[in-house]
Formats: sequence, C-alpha cells, structure tokens
Amino acid sequence: MAGYWLTEVIPIYVTALFPVFLAPVLGLIPSSKICPAYMKDTVMLFVGGLFVACTIEHRNLHRRIALSVLKVVGSDPKMLMLGVMLPTWFLSMWMSNTATTAMMITIVEAVIISMDAIEVAIRELNETKFVESVSECLDSQRDSEVTEPRDKLPVASVGNQALTVEHVPSPIDSKVDPESLDQESMRYVNLRGFNTGLSLAVCYASTCGGLATVTGTGPNAIFFGQVNSRYGEMTGLNFGSWMAFALPISILMFLVTWIVLTIIYIGPKAFCLCKLDRDQALLVREVMHREYKKLGGFTYAEGSCCVLFALITSLWVTRNIGDFGWSKFFRSEKNPTQIYVSDSQPAMLIALLAMTLPAVSPIELWRLQYKRLSNSAAHKEERESQKTAKLKNEFLLPWHVVQKQVPWGVIFVLGGGFALSDVCQHSGLSAVIGRYLTEHVNGLPVVGLVAAFSILGAFFTELTSNAATISILLPILFSLSENMRIHPFLLTLPTTVATSFAFCLPAATPPNSIVFGRGRVRVKDMIKSGLFLNIAGCLITLVASISYAVPLFHMDTLPQWAVNITSTQAV
Repeated sequence: MAGYWLTEVIPIYVTALFPVFLAPVLGLIPSSKICPAYMKDTVMLFVGGLFVACTIEHRNLHRRIALSVLKVVGSDPKMLMLGVMLPTWFLSMWMSNTATTAMMITIVEAVIISMDAIEVAIRELNETKFVESVSECLDSQRDSEVTEPRDKLPVASVGNQALTVEHVPSPIDSKVDPESLDQESMRYVNLRGFNTGLSLAVCYASTCGGLATVTGTGPNAIFFGQVNSRYGEMTGLNFGSWMAFALPISILMFLVTWIVLTIIYIGPKAFCLCKLDRDQALLVREVMHREYKKLGGFTYAEGSCCVLFALITSLWVTRNIGDFGWSKFFRSEKNPTQIYVSDSQPAMLIALLAMTLPAVSPIELWRLQYKRLSNSAAHKEERESQKTAKLKNEFLLPWHVVQKQVPWGVIFVLGGGFALSDVCQHSGLSAVIGRYLTEHVNGLPVVGLVAAFSILGAFFTELTSNAATISILLPILFSLSENMRIHPFLLTLPTTVATSFAFCLPAATPPNSIVFGRGRVRVKDMIKSGLFLNIAGCLITLVASISYAVPLFHMDTLPQWAVNITSTQAV
C-alpha cells in the first residue's frame, strides 16, 4: 500500500481503501477493528471543518474577504503581493488549500491580464514618442546645416590631403537621452517576474496557512488522529494547543515567503524603491473595485457565515484552556478524567446550523410576503418577491452543494492513513522497524534526529502526497520514540509540519499544480524559490520544536501515557 501511495500508479483515494479488504484477508487485523478507522473522531472533525469551509465558499464570503484586503493594501508591488498572500494564508487555515488557491488565482489572473494590457500600451506609446523625437531631431539637423557651418577638427594627413572630423550633433543626444529612456522603462516593474512571483505567492501562502490549524491540511489531521488513537486524549493535544505550536511557524513562514518572493521576482530594492507607474496603479485599483462591485451588497447569508465562523473558532480555542475550558462541563460522573466532548462536536454543531439555517433573513421574507404593495412600487416589489421566493426554502448550506463541493476523496485518504497505522501497530511491523532504527540511531543527538526526519519528510512530500508520507512515517516514529524513551512528540511534531513544505515541484501538492497549470510559472522558477523556503521551513520548525514546544507539551520528559503504551507493548 505504501508503494502504491508513493508511486501513485492508481489514485491515492483508491489505494486508501486497500486495508478494508487486504488486512482482514491476510489475517493482520479483524474487520471490526479496521473499518472504524475510516470514521474516527478526527475524521468527523475534518468533515465538520470541510462543511464550514464549503458554507463560506458557497456564499462567496472568502472572495469578499480577499478583495477587501487587496483594496486596502494598494498597488505597490510588494504590498500587492502581500495583499494576495494575506487572505490566502488566512482562508487556508479553515478551508481546503486547493479551494483557496483556485479562488485566489482567479483574482490574481484578472490583475495580471489587466497589467499586461497596459504595459503593452505603454511600450507602444514610448516607441512612438522615440521615433517622433528622432524624426524631429533629424529635421532640425538638416535645417542647421543650411544656416550654420560645421566645425572641422584636423586629425591626421595622408600625403598632401588633410583628414578632418566633422562634429555633427547627434539627433538622439540632443533630444532623446537613451539613459532617460532606460530610467523611464525602469519605472515599471518587470512584469514577467512580477507575474511569476504573484502566482507563486498564492500557492505558497495556502501552504503556510494550512500549517496553523488541525483542519488546515491532511497531515495535521492524521497526526491528531493517530495520537488520539494510540495514546488517548490525555496527551494535551487539542485544537488550541496545536495552534499555539503551529501558528508561530505559519506566521514566520508567511513572512519568509513574502520576503523571498519579493527579492527574487521584484528585486532587492523593492522594499524601498520599486513602485508601479501611476497608470498601472490606477488600473489595479480599478480591477479590484470592479471585482468587488460584482459581489453586490453584504448579504444576510454572508453575515450568518461570519457569525458561524466566529463561533466555531471560539469554541475550538476555548474547549480546553487549563481548568477553564468548557469541555470540563461534560465530564463522566464515574470517571472525572473522561470527557465526553472533543473538537469534533463544535465542528458538527456549526455544520448542522449551516445546513438548517435559512439563507435569507426571515424578517425580509415576512416583509415581502405580507406587506401590502403600494401602486408605485408594486412591480419592483413583486420582482424582489419572486427573486427572494426562490431562496426562501434554501438553507445556508444546501445538501446538493455539499455533495458537489466537499472533497470526499480526502476523507478516504485520512481514513486510509489511520487504517494503515492500525495495521502496522496491530501486526507489530512499526515496533520491529522502530527497534531496528533504535539500534542504529540511539547514540545520535535528539536534535540531529529531529533535523534528519524533518528533512526526510520535506523531501518525500515533494515526490508524493503529504498525507501518504506522514501516514507511513508516524507509526515508525512513535515506536522509535518509545524505544528511545523520549517524548513521542519530539520527533513526530516537526516531521508532521515538514511534510507540508511542498514548495519545489508542481506535483508536490494540488495548489502548486493549479498555479503551474496557468502557464505563468516554470518548474525552474518553483525550484529556485522553493529550495530557500524548504530550508527555511526545516530550520524554523527545528527551532520551534526544541524551544517553546518543549514547555507547551512537556516534551522534556517521557509522559506517563507513553510509558503505559510502552509497558503494554512489552507485555
């Protein structure tokens, strides 16, 4: 199965279903234990997150957020790139990276096409002015030859004939300075490089944003699920603690990405000197305002999405904050350490609300249905009533939209990863590999192991699916950590984050493929900037894992919940 995942000879979604058939048939694990892996608590958390993201996407709130940010940042090249990255980064925390990239690249393409058009017009205008200036200078030169004698400078003589050099004023020097033309052309950004950087900014920002939350990308959810499945819920890992660890990494990677792309594709002086021409700046603003105007006014459905988004975020963050989390109200009476709720319940609550709340304000529906129409406004009100009547029975998130827009294949990949982990653990394969690795790496410093496995994860994710990569590595790293008597998170946390560093190749992740498919980015462009980002990402993750993550998850000692697992396996 791992080989099929790595080579992708068949779709990874199909490969994810192999354990359901093969594991019981080969006698590795009973069917009653392998099938529940496809609908674990973490899978339901991910499904709820997908439903909420689908609601935002269906009601176009994500597009309004993106265009609002772009309108604010202005048209300075570096700020325009930042304006493209900010909403992409933020939305990717809560939405699918693929959906966010597909939406943002459409907006970016509208800006690029408009800038290309005005650049062509400006070049044609400059060429016309240059030709006219040269013609004017030549005409004035011919007039001066009639009225003024030429200066003659003796240079040399051959025989009895003296050679002279006539000083003829250059028509270009007198009227048109080539250096001034170069300076004029330098006022405009190198659009090809800028367009490449702007396109890469979209897919890279979505990758950085997905790091920050459990539901942001597949590897995070797989790690979350495997930890809960292997060690239980007493590990201290939840939505809030993951965000406390990963959000600083996400922010730093976002800033590094912006700086690297600005330096490579706009120029090192861009932070001080590079500015768009006034015509280009006006055009960019016009494109933003035109796209924003297409959205119309702020609707009741968009407002409802904002409320639901704020509610789910607050519920996730406040579920388990020391002794003050709301989950403490749902303890078991017989066993106070057992808590009935997890992060899945807020996700499903908001998903259910989205699929049951109306898309149109009930007050507006009542007004259009029961208010008497005045004669002067009868036709207008009637048209509004007919338009609204189509929506009166529509929910904020209709089920037919869920069926079409939710990426169901990702859910099977998550389940397949959990199933593969269960098979490896139940059959003893991960323990065997863990003992083998322990014999060879036991003497190495932990920091070196963290760096090595982070680089390994970042390398493999360029060649295959990051979900497949982390599904294969996690069971092995858990066993290795237990054998080395170190905290299981010490190796697995940075490796999980590193498997999302897919910056170098178009096939590494769907956002890269979407941007590459537009034709404005070459493979060498992606490699040129992606290598810097991969190296920076591994370094930032390494520093984070051995610094603030240690007190956050108490990684300086082997926790009791890991000791219990080790003792059980030894027995």
